[in-house]
Amino acid sequence: MPDEHDYIPDDPLEEDDDIPFHLPKSEDYRESDDEDTDDIWNAANAQDARNMPTMPVSSEEDDAPRRDTQRTLPGSGGLDPNPDFTPGVTMRHEPVSQHTQPHMPAYNQPTMPAEHQPYARPSQPTYAPVIPPPQTTSVPQQHLPRRPAQPRPRRILGCAPGCVWLVVGFLAIFCGGATLLTAGLGIWGINRVEQLATERLKAMDTYQNFQSTFFYDRAGRQLYEVFNEGRRTNVDYSNFPKSLIDATVAIEDDDFWTNPGIDPAATLRAFAQYIGIGGRSTGGSTITQQLVRNVLFSYEYRAERSVQRKVEEILLALVMTQRMGKQDILELYLNEIYYGNLAYGAEAAAQTLFGTRVNELTLGEAAMLAGLPQAPAELDPLDPDPAVQEAVYNRWRLVLDRMVLRGFITDAERSETLRAGLNFVTPSVSLKAPHFTVYAQNQLAALMTELGFGPEQIARGGLRVYTTLDLELNEVAQQTMQSQISRLTANNVGNAAVVVLKPITGEILAMVGSVDYNNDAIDGRVTVAVSQRQPGSTVKPFTYSAALEAGMTTGDVI
Repeated sequence: MPDEHDYIPDDPLEEDDDIPFHLPKSEDYRESDDEDTDDIWNAANAQDARNMPTMPVSSEEDDAPRRDTQRTLPGSGGLDPNPDFTPGVTMRHEPVSQHTQPHMPAYNQPTMPAEHQPYARPSQPTYAPVIPPPQTTSVPQQHLPRRPAQPRPRRILGCAPGCVWLVVGFLAIFCGGATLLTAGLGIWGINRVEQLATERLKAMDTYQNFQSTFFYDRAGRQLYEVFNEGRRTNVDYSNFPKSLIDATVAIEDDDFWTNPGIDPAATLRAFAQYIGIGGRSTGGSTITQQLVRNVLFSYEYRAERSVQRKVEEILLALVMTQRMGKQDILELYLNEIYYGNLAYGAEAAAQTLFGTRVNELTLGEAAMLAGLPQAPAELDPLDPDPAVQEAVYNRWRLVLDRMVLRGFITDAERSETLRAGLNFVTPSVSLKAPHFTVYAQNQLAALMTELGFGPEQIARGGLRVYTTLDLELNEVAQQTMQSQISRLTANNVGNAAVVVLKPITGEILAMVGSVDYNNDAIDGRVTVAVSQRQPGSTVKPFTYSAALEAGMTTGDVI
């Protein structure tokens, strides 16, 4: 495609239309080429493209190419307006399209006179275009109808109602969203805590506290109670007397049957005392909280005084109350709590302190037991110290007063109980047929290990072991042996052993291992019947039998 500067119109001799004025013809112009003389330029016609302003030729005076003034237009100073073309030949001016921007002059164009003016050389090498002001056309003024006066909008606190309602809507959305978010997080947190507490309480389903193991003879008579950490015998809720239940509730948790597992007022009071703004510590744990602490917490964590432990205790108590009935909680509590003197649970405490079963307790005995779990070490009824005895009596009287206050007993019953007083027994561990019982314990451990039970399961106890021993026959053997040894004392005989068997089944009916189990001078705790000793004369019957079978007689010397 040819360049626009190389474009030569079909009629190169036609007048240039892009020059706003006409210069005198040069000498090389041929008159025969000027055919169209009717098209005369009218300088007053603003619509004529030739009257549009054009950019002046910018060039340096010293560097501008000059041509012979005889061959250039007069008034051009020897400068050819079209230096790139053949002399006498100019480019036809194409009319400027309406959508293009015309050239803007660098100076205010003077009104051209009819005669031609000499071409003025620009004084500056470059010019900044000056945009002429836009032409304004006169538009007839149109008068719009006046609108009726509008009432001034009402403002709230100096603001437009729309802005106020926008702020109110934003606050409502924000506060409502925050409330919903808080409520959602609260619900999620409660569900999560309940889930964790439920998982923690699953240990209650398989929980087994340690208990004493009891050995009985063949008739069901108790031979011995074996225990490690302490003595305990679990009993059903129906075996606890009403007096013990009422006394425990009155002194430990007076609204036990109605509370959700905690006492909010007592908890706040205990917290105030913990941070030092209350008086002396009075405790705030309910029966359910005490049960959680004793069953689900280790001994070290149970004794720790911290906010975290207390919060866990409260949450677990709430969940436990939802999962378990009140009677189940109280039954577990009365079987679990420590009463002192190695007695865990009310049954063991009743036998240790009063030598009776828990369902046979009197009102006074039940009130005494109910007051001990708060401080079993300081409140020991068997301690002869007068200060301790006074503290025990005051605690016992307080329990009875609370029972009257809660309506469990009358004032007359309290007075009668105080007059009757209490009778304690000396704690002792009954060990009947001691040599046989110890032998049975060793046999039990070997049997349990052979069956796959571990030492912890054996030590946890809770077993009832019935043996083949006949306690009456064993006592007869004991008395007979002691009588025989007393007759042989002069012959330097001081000990003996007796074993009575049932030959067909091999059952041990009696086993006496020494004359006196508690006599250390003869190693009385050693069971001679099963110890490895020199056979002595016990082998003579077998020797004589072998000799007689061999044909010897009683007169022969062996």
